[in-house]
Amino acid sequence: QQAARFVTPLPLDSPQTYLRKGAYLLAHPLMSGYFHRTVICILDHREEEGEPKANPRTGRSYAFGTYGLIVNRPCVSSDTGRTMTLNEVVRPLPDQLSKVFGDAIVREGGPVHMSLQLLHSASSSSPEEGESTPDLGGSVMEEIPSSHHKTTENTQEERVVYYKGNVVDATNAVVSGKINRDDVSFFVGASCWSIGQLENEIALGFWIPCSGPSDIAYSGICDHDATRKSD
Repeated sequence: QQAARFVTPLPLDSPQTYLRKGAYLLAHPLMSGYFHRTVICILDHREEEGEPKANPRTGRSYAFGTYGLIVNRPCVSSDTGRTMTLNEVVRPLPDQLSKVFGDAIVREGGPVHMSLQLLHSASSSSPEEGESTPDLGGSVMEEIPSSHHKTTENTQEERVVYYKGNVVDATNAVVSGKINRDDVSFFVGASCWSIGQLENEIALGFWIPCSGPSDIAYSGICDHDATRKSD
């Protein structure tokens, strides 16, 4: 057997305590349809009606209660069955963006068609003398507290994950050598629920809420520990 490292289930009966950016939703193993075997990272959640927010990329307003991204599903061509790159998903791309990120794999964030989105990873340590930290914009991905959360031994270098960064700034940062190309991951589409809808789906058992490291959202991969079935 295997167990996801540093990933811990959250209580089903109190979603209001953890439904915020950084929480994960695992589709129940028996769920079929579009969300079969998906893992979703929540990036925004509200429980009351309010003024519509503005999409940071398009400027258009949206008024949903919960917004997240599927983090473990690459975009796949319906014609060839191949995993799709940014050049194939977004056409046409500006020349510089195509040169830097054109062959980057794109993940399918959900069924709601939104503009291109990105997550980017950066070191949490202070830059060395003479180095500058590129400002790509966006917000820090929070991590839901857990007694089994990741520790300093998880990775050799602690990383911080940001979402809603600027793709043009990311391109320029790669060209100037301030970041690595692999520090950026791309998504198209999003997963959205109306106010109260997700809480109801959790109560019905559609989703298994969990806490876990933010780099799972960025990479779409989690480490595993070997476990032994108890007697």
